[in-house]
Formats: sequence, structure tokens, C-alpha cells
Amino acid sequence: MRQVIILPLITLLLGLGMSSSCGKTSATGSGQPGNSAATKAKSVALSWDAAQGTPATSYQVYGMPNLKDAEIPIVTVKADDESFDRAKPAVTIQSTNRALAPYVGKNFCFVVTAVVGGTESLPSKAVCQKL
Repeated sequence: MRQVIILPLITLLLGLGMSSSCGKTSATGSGQPGNSAATKAKSVALSWDAAQGTPATSYQVYGMPNLKDAEIPIVTVKADDESFDRAKPAVTIQSTNRALAPYVGKNFCFVVTAVVGGTESLPSKAVCQKL
């Protein structure tokens, strides 16, 4: 039987101080990161609230050019990495990332999932910005 872990909302902060949300929603509850944020320069800085309950062993960041397309794996963030702050989870993704390269100059959306005990949560709410 598959265990479901629910991930909270993420928020994307644009480099101009504005925020944008694509409107993709997920159920809320424990185990799900929330309040993600991203800023844009030559990189995208994503941040989110840590998963509630059992600490996540990692977080998976996915992207998509629009909400109708399949999610593209962007990066896995390991919670045991010494540079990772469990209290303020975040990752910076360079605009040169191979997965993002085809979308530079276009709108792009991000979601985050938490991996707890080998089970990946539902994705957070999508946040979008122009790359």
C-alpha cells in the first residue's frame, strides 16, 4: 500500500519583489513543505517551509512550462547535506541548469515534494515566474 504524504504550499518571490502563483493546488496537511519562495537573477532561489511531522530525508524540485505539462525533475535536495538548513529549506538553481535551458525567457512553474521514509509526498502548490 502506498503511503501518502501531503506537501503544503510554496510561494515564489520574483526578483522585482512581486509574487506569482500558477494556481495548482494540493491538499494540505502534515508532511508537506509550505511557503516556498523564489527569486530570479542568473539563478532561481527556491525556499519552502519544512515538511511537518517526521523530518524529510530529501526534497525533490520539479518544474513545468505550464500546469498542463508533465513535471520535469530539476534537482534533489538532500536534508543531510551539511549546507542544508532544515529549519529554512531552500535551493538555488542556476539558469544554466540543463532542464531549465529550453525555457529561459519563458514562464516556468516549480513544485516541491518531500521524501519521508522513502515515500514522496504530493507536490506543493505550483509557483511560476519568467526565467
